[in-house]
Amino acid sequence: MKKIIFLSVILLSVFNITAQSGKLVEDGLFKVNALLPGVSYEVGVGERTAINAEAIIGFALRGTSNVETEFGLYLGFAADF
Repeated sequence: MKKIIFLSVILLSVFNITAQSGKLVEDGLFKVNALLPGVSYEVGVGERTAINAEAIIGFALRGTSNVETEFGLYLGFAADF
């Protein structure tokens, strides 16, 4: 039984090592966000680095008890490395 467990651990570690040898990020990844409506595109620029650009539509409600309440839709853009 010990030999089977030992052999299984060795085989799984070999598969894990070969799986990690390639690029760790996708070349291009397009995402759609339904919770906060928007789209995002991620591009791999290196073996472990990526650039992400995102455009969203944000909701805002502004007002107090003595002022007229306003509702707005606002466009937003974000990018990160």
